Amino acid sequence: MAVDALRERILRGDYPDGEPLRQDAIAMELGVSRIPVREALRQLEAEGLVTFNPHRGAIVSSLSLDEIDELFELRAEIECDLLPRAVPRMDRQHLDRALEILDAFQAAYRDGDVARWGSLNWHFHAALYAPANRNLTMGVLQKLHQHSDRYFRIQLVLTQGGARAIDEHRAIAMAVRAKQVKTACQLMRAHILDAGKSLHGRTPSAAQRRHRCALSLSRAGAAMSSTYQRIYDVVRRIPRGRVTTYGAVARLAGFAGQARLVGYALSALKSGTVVPWHRVINARGEVSLRDSHSGAATTQRIRLERERVRFNAAGRVPLERFGWKTDGKMSRSRRRSD
Repeated sequence: MAVDALRERILRGDYPDGEPLRQDAIAMELGVSRIPVREALRQLEAEGLVTFNPHRGAIVSSLSLDEIDELFELRAEIECDLLPRAVPRMDRQHLDRALEILDAFQAAYRDGDVARWGSLNWHFHAALYAPANRNLTMGVLQKLHQHSDRYFRIQLVLTQGGARAIDEHRAIAMAVRAKQVKTACQLMRAHILDAGKSLHGRTPSAAQRRHRCALSLSRAGAAMSSTYQRIYDVVRRIPRGRVTTYGAVARLAGFAGQARLVGYALSALKSGTVVPWHRVINARGEVSLRDSHSGAATTQRIRLERERVRFNAAGRVPLERFGWKTDGKMSRSRRRSD
């Protein structure tokens, strides 16, 4: 599945923190359409691994082991101060409320409703501490829970720790019911700190992520170079005085349905290239709209007119007259000559 492949690559450090995740490029890399990629990114956003930025789209969330340690250690200190203050004042209503939330958490975990896990986890803990009547401390703790929410979700996804978290929560609730303050605090501290520690083996350090990212980028660069070369090989075959479409080039290069990839490849060409990029137009017969501010469209039209390609009154090339006729096959002798 696309979500599993993307999750693994993010956690392995293939994509650096803050890296934009381009749906087109990922879809091509995974050999799928953009739809499963878009769904995968939304799922990973719910898990805390991806953030959607209004201007940059989906980007990789930052993961910091130092921040994980600090957050979970602070939580352990504050919560193990609140719990012994709350237990003596705990009544049946408070405990029933906590257990109801725990049942809801268990249902959300069973249903894979990742987006609710963090909120329900906070409300369970808050229900246990409410009798302490420490509003200022609870405000600070709520912010810590909000800050650690994505780490909590990541931890459950990566370690499959949902069942364990539910069991630990129930054990804490039973100790609270029995008014076993010391046991409840020991269980709570272990529950919080172990959750943070479990992420260490699953989350690479910053240095590891940078190293793996460099390797991944190197491999991706080599793969993209090979991909672009296949596109350029097709474009070189377009005869003088003929044009073809981005979609046709993509199909001939072995990337059917990925016309935009051809546009990326042609945009990457340097000035002075011998690749006849100007012979590639869109399916409506229009010249390039890319980099219109740089005059690319004007340059393309001039080059085509020099090759005796004509434009109609609407400024389009009649494909039925000037289109490159090909069955998509290239003879061995033609391959050698290229």
